[in-house]
Amino acid sequence: MKKTIKKLALVLLIAALMLIVAGCSATDYKTATNLMNGGDVAAAAEAFRALGDYKDSSALATACDYKAAKNTYDAGDYEQARALFAALGDYEDSASLVTSCDYATAKKAYDAGEYDKAAELFTALGDYEDSVSLAAQSGDKALAEKLL
Repeated sequence: MKKTIKKLALVLLIAALMLIVAGCSATDYKTATNLMNGGDVAAAAEAFRALGDYKDSSALATACDYKAAKNTYDAGDYEQARALFAALGDYEDSASLVTSCDYATAKKAYDAGEYDKAAELFTALGDYEDSVSLAAQSGDKALAEKLL
């Protein structure tokens, strides 16, 4: 009889612990979802990552990372956005956005009058959009600056 009571107590204790852990995860998941919906995607990504494999936390963490990269791109920080998109690999259109970041960085260099740097960056982009003509223009302007 004592063994049965001890076994039953142990089973109830394990069940209670599982419910506590599941309850904490549910609360943490809701907090992460609220962060994401409130626009704090960096904090939401970390919160989802902390949840491990709870529900779709891993997928939502990646979605938040993507949104953070897009926000960084929209803010004009193309080099940081490039690093964030590159870290996402083939998630959605991240790979093509890496190239878009490279192009935007080259345009930024061109607009700032950094023609040598722009020529190098546009050349590396190959035939992406109008990179070939902009590489030539940048090279011409860089040469003209050197001659003057």
